[in-house]
Amino acid sequence: MRMLRLIAQAALMNLQGLSRRRLNALVMVVSIAGAVAVFSGVLAMNAGLDGAMRDAGRPDRAIVLRAGSTVEIASAISLDDVRAIQNSTQVRKNADGTVLLTAEAVGPITLVEKSSGLEVNGTIRGVGPEMLAVRPEIELVAGRMFEPGKFEVVVGRQAMEQFQGLTLGGQVAAYGTQWKIVGVFAARHSMRESELMADATVVMDVSRRPMFQNVTVVLPDAAGVAGFKQAVAANPGIAMDVFSEPEFLQRESRSLNGLLGFMAYVMGGIMALGAMFVAINAMYSSIDDRRREIATLRALGFPPLVVVSSIVVEAALLALLGGALGAVLAALVAGGRTVSTAVGADLRQLVFDVSMTPSVVLQGIAAALAIGVVGGLVPAIRAVRSQVVDDLRAI
Repeated sequence: MRMLRLIAQAALMNLQGLSRRRLNALVMVVSIAGAVAVFSGVLAMNAGLDGAMRDAGRPDRAIVLRAGSTVEIASAISLDDVRAIQNSTQVRKNADGTVLLTAEAVGPITLVEKSSGLEVNGTIRGVGPEMLAVRPEIELVAGRMFEPGKFEVVVGRQAMEQFQGLTLGGQVAAYGTQWKIVGVFAARHSMRESELMADATVVMDVSRRPMFQNVTVVLPDAAGVAGFKQAVAANPGIAMDVFSEPEFLQRESRSLNGLLGFMAYVMGGIMALGAMFVAINAMYSSIDDRRREIATLRALGFPPLVVVSSIVVEAALLALLGGALGAVLAALVAGGRTVSTAVGADLRQLVFDVSMTPSVVLQGIAAALAIGVVGGLVPAIRAVRSQVVDDLRAI
């Protein structure tokens, strides 16, 4: 307890003298804030991507693809295959006996980003009549649902905000045909809001691909996925891979998650290293300005550990201030922004919100604290190794 009290007293004296060393303190705080802002901004993008994928997936839903398909768009499932899957006893049914299954035809569509004016690969998803029962999180927020057999589409809310020409009542070109936009849907800010949806039969006809790309089914519960996988594998007439929906979406976003994580830790690490050197230099300069103060503490009997700890505490507090400022900057610049990027092996465009989650903020603050501790520790050790007499004579 006595040691802690001495550390607190010494640290308080250091903090009281900060006004005389405000330039050094400001340089340290600003450099750490910049590093934390970049680190947190990229992590927030990763968190937003995770959220968009997570919110689109339910553990009691399963995705069926042709065996060996590495991307959804390369899968090919015939109508006979769909019927075989539909007859599985594991698939849930509505009260009226309707099987909760939607066979989907997925195709690329060229869209233009509003922000950059660049052409990107969007997705038009042909769905079956049970789509809303299979995906109850999807709801119309404007207009109406497309009519089967017609060149009509509904667009995701985020796709409408991010891409040019996707206005309710307007038209969008795809496969040499003009599709009327009759509705706008929301899906809890998940990846589904990046897409356009139309009747599956029409999508297959115009794309000249008479096959579905996936079948999505609802199972009684999450535990039912394993039994459904076994049932599909035991059917010799079909060769399919089955994934739980969260597993499938994680596979789709794995490469981009890895890239964002790499960017966060490499770019953040480089900036953190620079901030650490700035912190060391700032603390060296600060300690040099008060050599006699530190020597006086040592002459009065303050142990070296107390002096070192008090300097580290000062550096850590300044670093925490910088970390908090960096988190605020990241939140102001990136938090809540909608970004668009390519995901998956087929590089289709995904729109999602940057998310400054508590985990992102805590990681940024932890990084700032680590920079401060190291930045204060090195000069502090040097300070207590000098000769007290020499320091007391310092001008």
